[in-house]
Amino acid sequence: HIDYNEEGKPERVYISALYGKGLALLQQAIIECLTSKYVHYCLRLRPDESKLRSRLYQLDAVINETHADNGDYLLEIKTSGLRG
Repeated sequence: HIDYNEEGKPERVYISALYGKGLALLQQAIIECLTSKYVHYCLRLRPDESKLRSRLYQLDAVINETHADNGDYLLEIKTSGLRG
């Protein structure tokens, strides 16, 4: 199990020295710490860009969403290049 902090970075990895479990997760956490580049943006999407909005939700990248008076989506996103 990997615990992540509020910034989405690995903070704690649970491993078992006795059973050798969790070592792959430790390697994953190290890679994330060394290679991930997090981006934090505010986006304005038109209603006809709902597929992009849906994809951002699938990536669990949306932190907050509000709506403009004209119907646009105002999204705050945070994600890394490691997400697919």
